[in-house]
Amino acid sequence: MSRSYVKVHALTERECDVLRLMAEGKSHAEIGKEWCISPATVRTHANAIYSKLHVTSRTDAVIKAHAWGIVRLPGLSPVALAILQLLRVEPGAWQELIESGVLEREP
Repeated sequence: MSRSYVKVHALTERECDVLRLMAEGKSHAEIGKEWCISPATVRTHANAIYSKLHVTSRTDAVIKAHAWGIVRLPGLSPVALAILQLLRVEPGAWQELIESGVLEREP
């Protein structure tokens, strides 16, 4: 991720890290355990991300971050991303949907 994005949109490095782990489908508890912080602290970071990205959910944050190049979601076509956003599918369930053939992969 470029430093310019962080500067322009005022995301901290920690918030960017949380966003990347959210894109991997990790829960607040899993992220907290990995960093030795409480899930409530992770939730505080997540809420700051939602506010700064002008979104209200983990799914919307991850999809917007992907669109802006903050995180990479390999294997998902633009149509698949739109479907995930419309259906509000949590990031952790995306891989299962791809592997089952429900969502199309990028060409």
